[in-house]
Amino acid sequence: MAPITPDATTPATSATSANPPTSPLLACRGVTVRYAIRYHYSDSFKDSLFHAVRSAGRGLIRTVRGGAAPRGPANRTREVTILDGVDFEIHRGDIIGLVGRNGAGKSTLLRHLAGIEDPDGGAIIRNGSVGSLLNLSTGFKSELSGVENVHLRGAILGMTRQEIDRLMPAIESFCELGEFLYAPFRTYSAGMKARLGFAVAIHINPDILLLDEVIGVGDEKFKRKAGNIFSYLGGEKAVVLASHDSGTIKRYCNRCLWLDGGRVRMFGPAEEVADAYVAEMTRE
Repeated sequence: MAPITPDATTPATSATSANPPTSPLLACRGVTVRYAIRYHYSDSFKDSLFHAVRSAGRGLIRTVRGGAAPRGPANRTREVTILDGVDFEIHRGDIIGLVGRNGAGKSTLLRHLAGIEDPDGGAIIRNGSVGSLLNLSTGFKSELSGVENVHLRGAILGMTRQEIDRLMPAIESFCELGEFLYAPFRTYSAGMKARLGFAVAIHINPDILLLDEVIGVGDEKFKRKAGNIFSYLGGEKAVVLASHDSGTIKRYCNRCLWLDGGRVRMFGPAEEVADAYVAEMTRE
């Protein structure tokens, strides 16, 4: 199938999937995620010891008086809902933009789509392999070289050494790190980490690729190459791209998911949803 080649002047605006008759590659069915937050206000060992002693004293008072001692901020917990009934589908050929203000649940959703964490409610159905670039350093060991990290990442994904070796020339060509590919990862700049992460992410050939705010990283030459990542993947793959840049969403994506307070605010044509999101952010 011919690769997807983004057109900067004519963004895809269809709300439907690229291949709707097929089963979804990935589906969220009422996904809910909750975190328990413990409140405390001690910043030092001295403060921690003081509050521990005070808590023990309250327990003693409660025992002596036979009543309940008031609970202080050091031992309060509160359950917070991060994702609340998120429901959508991703099909082959989809490039899904993911938008929302900070704290809306975008990174949490991506981690759950990647299988790093399991939801508290609902289900995530995966009908294909998932590759992710959620953090430029995720999965890389700082003391290993770039080449060694490529082999490590491949091994974690279940690839044989022979399979990794066959991909190495393409990865080396894409990342354009030259001799730095043999230097320790800890010596890499953010742009160099992005190059290597991108190269590995797209050449392991996942069915679904998850990207979190990484296309804008690096120099201008690499940004253009990263922006053309979809042509490397081809039309049989699917991509979820989280970004605060509405221009990026409208340029590359056919659909967009807007998260607001952990809920799906809108899910539809990329240009329509991105414009609605920007309009609300502008009003605020």
